[in-house]
Amino acid sequence: MTATETQSTPTTTPDEPTKPAPRGRWRFVLTLSAIVLAIALPIYWHKVLRHEFFPRNFGVVTEAQVYRSGQLTERMLRHVIDQYGLRTIIALNDGSPESAMEQRVCDELDILRIPFTLAGNGTGSPESYAQVIDNMNNPARQPVLVHCASGAQRAGVSVLLYRHIVQGISIAEAYPESFKYKHKPDEWILLAYLAENLPAIRDHYARMEGLPDDP
Repeated sequence: MTATETQSTPTTTPDEPTKPAPRGRWRFVLTLSAIVLAIALPIYWHKVLRHEFFPRNFGVVTEAQVYRSGQLTERMLRHVIDQYGLRTIIALNDGSPESAMEQRVCDELDILRIPFTLAGNGTGSPESYAQVIDNMNNPARQPVLVHCASGAQRAGVSVLLYRHIVQGISIAEAYPESFKYKHKPDEWILLAYLAENLPAIRDHYARMEGLPDDP
């Protein structure tokens, strides 16, 4: 075979080993993950998880008679009913996603649930608020828990009216308590509402005082 007929054999090289990812890249991923967790976990605790261990915006209005809160999880609802011997739940945010759960628990534990649908900014029908106060002050209903979604606005108005109409405390004296429970003035909508509707609420309440309890 001549030189021109000689076929060259292609040379092969062994596969090069895969290079490991640079150590700096893993350090960056781990650091980023730690930062995300450091931000996300406190938010998740504050927004969701803590309400499974502490009742949302809970407070004592009158010991052994009237309590207030925001919307409770099922776990905390059962806990509060048991701890305080509640006989009545007054729900000011009826129609919320939690309403069916709350009604189911109340039915199971033989607790009276009285639903109201009031505006989230604390305004609403004067007659409805008079009914709320009447139920809060009814010994046959107590101990009572009155709540809305956050426990700030609608529950705040109810407690303010209870302090004023039932306990005889002036609005000016009773109002600062609302800020302990995350009430936001919202350009004084609540006080404007009370200034306009307090006489009607008082009138409705006075008329209900002479009515017999619901069967």
